[in-house]
Order: sequence, then C-alpha cells, then structure tokens
Amino acid sequence: MILRQIFMTLIAFSCFITGNVFAGHHEKTEMVMADPTNVWTVGRITFKDGKQMGFRQGLAEFMQSDLGKKFPGTITYNWSLSDGSHPATHDMVMTFPNASAWAKWNMAFFTGGTPEAQKWGSIFFDSVEQSTNYTMTTVAAWGPSEQYALTEVIPFRTDDLPKFVGEFNMFMTTNTAKEFKGRVAIHQCSYCGEQEANALFTVQHKTPEDFDAWRVQLATSSDVRDWIRKAQTIATFVGNSLVANLDAYPVNSAQLLR
Repeated sequence: MILRQIFMTLIAFSCFITGNVFAGHHEKTEMVMADPTNVWTVGRITFKDGKQMGFRQGLAEFMQSDLGKKFPGTITYNWSLSDGSHPATHDMVMTFPNASAWAKWNMAFFTGGTPEAQKWGSIFFDSVEQSTNYTMTTVAAWGPSEQYALTEVIPFRTDDLPKFVGEFNMFMTTNTAKEFKGRVAIHQCSYCGEQEANALFTVQHKTPEDFDAWRVQLATSSDVRDWIRKAQTIATFVGNSLVANLDAYPVNSAQLLR
C-alpha cells in the first residue's frame, strides 16, 4: 500500500514524462540516457464528492490561460484503473526540463499573484480532498516519444541502480524485447520521503491490443524469465499499477519560464 501511494502515476503518462526529457530519433530498443537535471512530480488525488469534473475543466482552462501557456514542461491528468486499496482515483503529473525551471514555475505560480493562478488554486482546493506529491527524475528510456493509452507502473528497490539499468539494457537487445511496440523508462525517486521503493519502471502501450500482446510475451518468453531471475538478484519488486491517460497538455508557448 505504501508503494502504491507513492508510485501510481503515471505516470505518463508518461509519454510526456519521458518525451519531455529525451530528444532526437532512436531505434526502439536503443537506450537513451536522460538529462540528470530533469524533474517530474506526481500528485495522487482523492476528490471531494462531485468535484472531479470541475477539477478537470478548471485544469483545461488554466492551461489555456496566459500563465498556463508559459508552463515550462508538460502536464498530464490520469485515471487510476487498478491501484489496490489506495483511495486516490486520479493523478496529475508535471514535468520540467530541470530543477531551475521547476523553481521558477513555483515562484511564478505561488508568489506571482496572477488571476489565473488564484482561480486555478481556488478550483484545486475546492475540488481535492487529499493530494500527496512525490518528485522523481527519469534515468533512461527505450522506445519512441509518442502518445500512449496505457501505462504500467512497476516500482522496485535497488542499491545499485546503474547496474540495474545496464542489465535491463541487455534485455532490451533480445529478440523478445525487439517485439515490444511501446516505451519503457526507468525513474529514480528524488524527494519521496520514507518508502519501500526507490525507483520504478513505466511501461507504456499505445493500444489495449498491444498491452495484451506484451502480456503473452511476458508469460511465454525465456528471455523474460532470464531477465526476471537476474533482476531479482539486484532489486526487490513491490507491486505494480495500471493507469490510463485522460488529458495531456504539451508545451504550447515559446514564452516559457525557464
């Protein structure tokens, strides 16, 4: 439960989480290292009764405001399809190219006194029963930066993340991994308080059919079995979750707070 509280994100929805960090065109199984200064935050949200749609509409309006258009990264609003016993039903993910942009945005939003910030802040606090925030960085990714419908969130704990990333990169060279049609990224927890996990995968799929096909691969591939055996020697896996993207707001202005 602790794990799910922290890491059900996605977290992606993460096509925008990872897409905002990595540039250029790469083969789908080629590892791309992230800029280590990247930052993204996820807020796990429990709504007050009847307030969900007002929140969603308020976010859409804010992102089209003068201040919203200056947001220096991307925002996604996601629905938690399967997340165990945690009461949060949705999450909001905010990505930033670096910590400097993150700090400048917080200063502009919370101390700038703009009407747009005040209106969106009022809607947020009127709508949300509880929100818990965690901050991550993306370490590496495999696969194109596109829009994906479903994201699996797979948290884990390891004392040697560089070794874990290197071993997973070897798996991505196998024939099984070459059949994967989506995007995989590994993230590290930066500011998440006390928790069982300190890193996670996001595994993204364009369609439910792609998701089904990959589940078959997981169940039948010897490459997958070999990777799992190796991974369990350097990491502890503590659960997983599934989320669907509802709304995505990519960068939409040249006048960014960077």
